[in-house]
Amino acid sequence: TYDPVRDSISFSELSLETEWGSLRADGDAYLREFRDGLPRALLAQFQFSDLALDPPDFFDEPPQIPKAAVDLRLRFDPFAVEIGQAVMIDGDTRLSADGTFVATDAGWQMALDAHIDSVAPERFVAFWPLSMKPRTRRWISNNLTEGRLLNVNAGFRIAPERATQFALGFEFADNTIKFLRDVPPITRAHGAASIENNRLVVSLDSGVVNAPQGGPMQLEGSDYTIDDLRLNPSPAILNLKVDSSLTATLAILNQKPFEYMDKANLPVTLGDGRAFTQGQITWPLEPRPAPDAVAIEITSELRNVRSDVLLNGRILAAPRLNVTASNRGVHVTGPVRVGQVAAIGTW
Repeated sequence: TYDPVRDSISFSELSLETEWGSLRADGDAYLREFRDGLPRALLAQFQFSDLALDPPDFFDEPPQIPKAAVDLRLRFDPFAVEIGQAVMIDGDTRLSADGTFVATDAGWQMALDAHIDSVAPERFVAFWPLSMKPRTRRWISNNLTEGRLLNVNAGFRIAPERATQFALGFEFADNTIKFLRDVPPITRAHGAASIENNRLVVSLDSGVVNAPQGGPMQLEGSDYTIDDLRLNPSPAILNLKVDSSLTATLAILNQKPFEYMDKANLPVTLGDGRAFTQGQITWPLEPRPAPDAVAIEITSELRNVRSDVLLNGRILAAPRLNVTASNRGVHVTGPVRVGQVAAIGTW
């Protein structure tokens, strides 16, 4: 219905069925910016229900959105849509967005920003188009599971004759992060992640790796980077800060592709003590990187070390030992005591 006094159009029901999806809606539109008796703009508010989006090859599984609403301004010349606010409700997940779409002589110019308060990782990936940053989407789908993503902010920019720009930032809580194929994942992970200029950075405020032996390893302050998401494979960088038992550290260093303790013909349970470790591991992000493609530079300070394995029939004790592990091998040095004999040793 049209109200000429208010220059308004009321839609009591709008129903749409297309190959790209379907929706039902109602709302009001207001004709604005008249010139020579004709409107040059339209303000509209619509509420949607039963919204299903299914463009060909766009989503893995088309998201079903029970509730949505949008406030927008449409200008006809040049053709432009300004979204003041769009809101979609999916269970306990609320997505809000704003942006502009402008048709220029050179092509489409678009700017879209979106925010989600809280969402499960698998539901977040369901809304992610297959063709947009597919490697990033695949990494999040395969390596960031469980828990929640919080304060998700995404920005998308398209302009004629310019590369598409995409940025993403979010916090995460109680997630599981898989970072190396044969190494146990980080669990109970809390922190933040961002994607900007094709670079992914995941920073840990807290997180635990449960080593095959030796108990949990605390990874507070560690971070993980995929250096260039456009490359295949891209360099991956893991900066580590670890507080753990000596056994847990050695158990991880004995996993593929490192296997240091097996190469040294020593057990991971060679002694007791605490290990405070930091350093960097880099490797190409591919399913099975060659062992020589993995670079490791690790330093560790071992405290209150005690071993009855290293020297047959003797107890070796050390208040503090310094350890370096790299592709060149493992190096240990520091003051030790064997029985009643004190010395400074290197292995």
